[in-house]
Amino acid sequence: MSKNIRTLLKTLLPVIYLPIALCITWPGMTTLGNHVLGRMGGDNYEHVWYLWWLGTTLFDNTIGNPTNITVLNYPHGIDSPLNLTHTPALFLPAVIGWFTNPVIAYNIAICIMPAVNGFGMYLLAKELTRNQWAAFVGGLLFGFSPYVLGHMQAGHLSQITMLGFPLFALFLIRLLNTNTWKYAALTGMAGFLSVSHPTHLPYFVLPTTAVIVWSKRQNLRNRRMLIRFSAAAVLGIILLLPFYLPLINLINSQQIGNSNLINYGDSIGKSMDLASFVTPPFGNPFLPNNLQSFARNVVNTSDETHGYIGFISIILIFSALQSNKRSISTWTTLAVVTIVLSLGPILKLAGEIVSVNIDNVNHPLQLPYAILAQIPVLEWSRTPARFAATTHFAIAIIASYGISTILQTNQQSRWWRFVLISSISILALSERIIQWPFPTSNSWNTAAIRELQSSTAPGTVLNLPASFTTNNIALYSQTIHKLPIIGGKIFRSSDGYQTTLKFFNALLQDKPETNITPEPTDQEIFYVIDAYNIKNIVNQHWAENYSTQQDHYFRNLFGAPTASSIIDSLYTIPPHTSKQPKAIIVLEPDNWHKSEIWNNSPTRWFTDTANIYIYSAYAQSGRLEFDAIPGQQLHHIDLSANSKVVTSLIVGDTATYSTPTINLHPGINTIKLSDRYGAETIYGDLRCIGANPFAGNLKMDLECDPHMKGERKVSIGIQNIHWISDALEKTILTNFGDQIGLTNAKIPEVIATGDELIIPLNFQSLDHIIDDMVIFVHILNTDRSFDPKNAVLISQWDGWPLQGQFPTSTWQTGEQLGFNITIPIPKDSPKGNYLIHLGWYQTDSQVRLPITSTIYETRDNILKLGSFKLIDK
Repeated sequence: MSKNIRTLLKTLLPVIYLPIALCITWPGMTTLGNHVLGRMGGDNYEHVWYLWWLGTTLFDNTIGNPTNITVLNYPHGIDSPLNLTHTPALFLPAVIGWFTNPVIAYNIAICIMPAVNGFGMYLLAKELTRNQWAAFVGGLLFGFSPYVLGHMQAGHLSQITMLGFPLFALFLIRLLNTNTWKYAALTGMAGFLSVSHPTHLPYFVLPTTAVIVWSKRQNLRNRRMLIRFSAAAVLGIILLLPFYLPLINLINSQQIGNSNLINYGDSIGKSMDLASFVTPPFGNPFLPNNLQSFARNVVNTSDETHGYIGFISIILIFSALQSNKRSISTWTTLAVVTIVLSLGPILKLAGEIVSVNIDNVNHPLQLPYAILAQIPVLEWSRTPARFAATTHFAIAIIASYGISTILQTNQQSRWWRFVLISSISILALSERIIQWPFPTSNSWNTAAIRELQSSTAPGTVLNLPASFTTNNIALYSQTIHKLPIIGGKIFRSSDGYQTTLKFFNALLQDKPETNITPEPTDQEIFYVIDAYNIKNIVNQHWAENYSTQQDHYFRNLFGAPTASSIIDSLYTIPPHTSKQPKAIIVLEPDNWHKSEIWNNSPTRWFTDTANIYIYSAYAQSGRLEFDAIPGQQLHHIDLSANSKVVTSLIVGDTATYSTPTINLHPGINTIKLSDRYGAETIYGDLRCIGANPFAGNLKMDLECDPHMKGERKVSIGIQNIHWISDALEKTILTNFGDQIGLTNAKIPEVIATGDELIIPLNFQSLDHIIDDMVIFVHILNTDRSFDPKNAVLISQWDGWPLQGQFPTSTWQTGEQLGFNITIPIPKDSPKGNYLIHLGWYQTDSQVRLPITSTIYETRDNILKLGSFKLIDK
């Protein structure tokens, strides 16, 4: 073979990555337009939608600006600053998608991305090792790392776009070695390219820059070098700024807490297990069956936590350490640091959290990430496992040096080198495969989608029931029918944008006969449908929460579906009459337990938080009223209206609560109930207990269900929710020392001999109460006056509220407290009229709280609450 041919073949060596990528993603290239690469349940449909949206925005400019997406969450749209940060990575596929279609463009990008990433590493490794064979193996290890393959099957196209990683390192090294403006410019552009996903900035650019600059720190003493290095940084920032400016503005605003950018959930679950670095992927076709269960425990997600380094890489690392310690010290440091950070806030080993015993108490072993997670930027991510991208980057470089060492110490024929490199490559690929054949998802074109595509009447599409799968299918379908939809969640957009979808999901389904909210009429339902310009409803049969009952509800309300398949049914809104409602109240289905009967009334319990949606056709004011049923513990419930806390309830006894005045805006309003300290765990049916420590025996009819078994978590039960429009805020009936306000009291008109007197009372804290106060209720045998000569005390109750279990010193300003006081009536009490006195006094001094204002008659800071008549039983 001539020298020119050998040179040409070496030049074309990285081209081999492409057929390897096509094999790894098989059958991807054979189904470019028929399937979407990636597993069902990943983010592949979301990325297909993004390519369609970006292409349409760039070339058609008919569906909103890059940060406000009007075709989602109609009619309000979605503000998604994070959306724009993905544009550099997805720009080219979006252009391809515009001229073909987004599914083909997405599939092509997924298929070739490992080869593209591998090519970038090939260039860097060749620069460092001066050996093409070593560079080829390095590119293979980086481009086809388990980290990349895991995110590929999850559909994370922007996450696996990592060509910028090696190019940034390559040009930064050249800049620090040559001190030229050319490489300053290339470093800045490569830095911009490397931040194709927001997490790449803290997880790759910052640590990689730190180790490279430290290794070349002597060069930065040169003033000109420092200027060019700074210029590269400035250029990168300037290029990134247009794509990150909306995100920066959001961070600087007070709305950051309402977004999903700060997400503290599951940072432990999405951290690497220490054993994952030496545990092959559980879906690897070559993995023995007896190791698969162990691998599943170690790698507990299908995409985020694949840290497997590979035994081939480990052998090559040891080879590099033998003779290239100095050359690989920078990359060894980077690998070790990012491995430690990828482990997350606490150490996990073989699926178990590692604990240390301190003072006979086991504590999780905390790691450095627990401290770094407090830093802005890092605190926004819940996936420390993504540091593994940089780990595999560093390991690929070290392994390249290992290959170089092997080749230098074994000067054999070219065929021997070819066999060696081929064997290493095949073995490395075989142990890294996540799953094969590569998973694919459906590329639907159902009759419902075709019907929507051919529709000539502009209108909104509503996809129900609301679920993760419904959202994916709705996004994908929109790329075909191009109509606005209600809902549509993308790239960690705020959950608040799903309010309209959740409202309709609650409204458009069979309501239980034992419902706790008023039932809207069909005419009122059609009014709301028209208000949101909904012309078509698609019932997604593959949704996680699909029910035939909801499908039957659609048939009864809208008639037979216009189009249907095994996947979906399309219901076109028929001609109808409508009526404007005063208010429609619905409950978000996922938040509430099934209805139970307490005291002959339907009751719904919730756990931790629950949403109540109120639709108002116009701006109005009013109050929300409901009854509360307690559990076995005291619960502090914060009630907010449209994200603003309006009152807090202390629930330990049965009580009726009324909110302060709430101003409803036109459209859908969200009332949120939040259990401040969390739900309690109960077993079986609470009605079988019939009592709690704060109320004693519950004075109500209870039908125990002994067949209700098992454990569940509950906060409180709610009954009889209703909206009182244009109602004035309830006034304070009596002010006790500017500390406690009486807001409601119900006194029975008649009591039978032998019965107990039960007085429901509602109070509100008017200020922070320092002392513990005692409430007293006195029963006197006359209601004529306060004259002691004419009144005889026959019974009384003194104590802290809630059966003496609630010290008022824990009562915060503005909190409402409802409870019942039960006072026994002596059996020998004569028939006639009786007087009820009420007041508060300080526990230690027994000095009564002064009554500063009241609608009742008073004397000596005692309130004449009312009277009742005692009759024969």
